[in-house]
Amino acid sequence: MLGPDHTRTLWAATALTAALDQLGKATAARTLGEDTLRRLRRVFGPDHATSLSAAAAVTDALAQLGEAERARALGEDTLQRCRRIFGPDNLITLWAAGALTLAHAQLGEAEPACTMGEDTVQRCRRTLGPNHLFTLGAATGLTLALIQVGDAEPARDLGQDTLRRCRRVLGPNHPTNLWAATGPTLALIQVGDAEPARDLGQDTLRRCRRAFGPDHPITQYLTEAAGISHPMPGGDAAADGPSRSS
Repeated sequence: MLGPDHTRTLWAATALTAALDQLGKATAARTLGEDTLRRLRRVFGPDHATSLSAAAAVTDALAQLGEAERARALGEDTLQRCRRIFGPDNLITLWAAGALTLAHAQLGEAEPACTMGEDTVQRCRRTLGPNHLFTLGAATGLTLALIQVGDAEPARDLGQDTLRRCRRVLGPNHPTNLWAATGPTLALIQVGDAEPARDLGQDTLRRCRRAFGPDHPITQYLTEAAGISHPMPGGDAAADGPSRSS
C-alpha cells in the first residue's frame, strides 16, 4: 500500500482526472481532481508539472460544469504559472487557456474571452490540429465571446464548424459538444435565422436534459441566453426571440 500522497498514487490520480475530463465526465473529474490537486500542491508545490496538469484538468471540468467563477480563479492562476514555466504553446498551457476562455465567456467577460480565445485557437490549431479537444474547447469559448461583442456572422461560421467537428470527434452528448451547440444557436438568432436556431436549440436542450437533467448549467445557460423556454409542438422548446448576452 502506497497511500494517497505517494508519488505514484498522485500520478495515477492526475492521469485519471485528465481522462475523466476529456471523456466528458466533468463531475467525477472535478471531485477527484480537487482532492488530487490539494495533495499535489502540498507534496510537490504549485509549480510542479503534475500539479499544473491537475489544475488545468480541474479548471476545464469546472468550466464544463458552468462553475465559471471558480474556473476563472483557478484558470488565471494556472495559466500564469504554465506560461512562465512551459511557455505559451505547451499542451498544459493551451488546456488551461481554452478552459479559461470558456469561463470568461460564461461570465460575460467578452473582451478577455475574445483576446484569449483568438490567441489560443490559433496556437491550438498550429500545435495540435483543428480536431483536438483543446482546440474545440477554445473555439467554443471564442464563439460565445464573439456573440457577446455582436460579431454574429463570424460567430456563426466558427460555431458551426466547431460543432461539426465536435460531433464527429466527441459524440453528441459530450459537454464540449453541448456548449459548442449553444454558440451557433445564439449566433443564428442574432443573424435572424430563427428556424434553424430553434431546431438546433431544441435538439441541444433535449440532449442536455436527457444527459444531465433539467438543472444542468448548460441547459440553464441556453434557456436563459436564447429565450428558449416554452414547449412547442414537435419539440421541447422554442426561440421566443433574439437575446444578446453582454
